[in-house]
Amino acid sequence: MLKIALKTGLICGLILLVPTIIQIIIGIDKVWINGIISIVLLALAIWLVVKAVKDFRTESDNRITFGSIFNIAITSFLIVSLITVSFTYIHQNYIDPDFGQRNKDMMMAKVEEKVNSNENLSEDQKMIFMEDLEKSDPTFTPQKALKTMAFSIILYLVISLLLSSSIKKNLNDTPQV
Repeated sequence: MLKIALKTGLICGLILLVPTIIQIIIGIDKVWINGIISIVLLALAIWLVVKAVKDFRTESDNRITFGSIFNIAITSFLIVSLITVSFTYIHQNYIDPDFGQRNKDMMMAKVEEKVNSNENLSEDQKMIFMEDLEKSDPTFTPQKALKTMAFSIILYLVISLLLSSSIKKNLNDTPQV
């Protein structure tokens, strides 16, 4: 069971690095493309975890427990989280330390354009909003990495619970009509 979870987590983690690598290659101004790719690849990762659980069920004479499904799913997703957060931390702190500032500058320009075109905000509100945004720290600190890891673990915990409760535990059972 652990071998399947480790293999699946490694594959899914590497797959989920694709949006970050694409963002690095094409530039940070194409954030919407990165978002779409991320959603598609997250769905692919979930499908791979479901496939891993079903493969394990087949190896176990078509029977599996809720706990086994949950363990495979959460272990796979923990590995995914470790890979993606570690890669992001290394990339933004060692490979390209200016990435966060470039991203912040691009976002500030887009937000400033939207704020200035919003007629419902007073000039003081616009200034306060932009000052608060300017004060934000664009670096991916260890604290931000831990918060990201915690958020992803909570998300993956929910997904694992949903998968565990929805996958049929015994294929030998015939449905009652």
